[in-house]
Amino acid sequence: MENELPIHDQGNTLQADSLELLTRFLIQCKSDTESQSDRKEVVNSSADLVTAVYYYRRYSDVNEFISKYLKNNNDYFHIQWIRTTWDSLSKMSDAQISELVINQIAIIANPDEEE
Repeated sequence: MENELPIHDQGNTLQADSLELLTRFLIQCKSDTESQSDRKEVVNSSADLVTAVYYYRRYSDVNEFISKYLKNNNDYFHIQWIRTTWDSLSKMSDAQISELVINQIAIIANPDEEE
């Protein structure tokens, strides 16, 4: 089934494959930017935030993330955005981070409800 979610039964709990969910979300974002150019900035911002949360949860140390994925990147502003985002996420509770992700997904899923 094409739209089947990557959720696996692990005994009494269900686990979602977060990388696959992120990948599907980013594919949808790419499709939206190609078909709705007027929403490109909003969609890209949502994609960036959701991706940042994914990697923040995988790498608690921003320097570890930067050294693994951006060791040859000399883009000062890109690296500073990452550091600032990591710092902001570190000040949020898990519930707040989850709400941020849910809101970003809702923005992509419901374009008519944007403020």
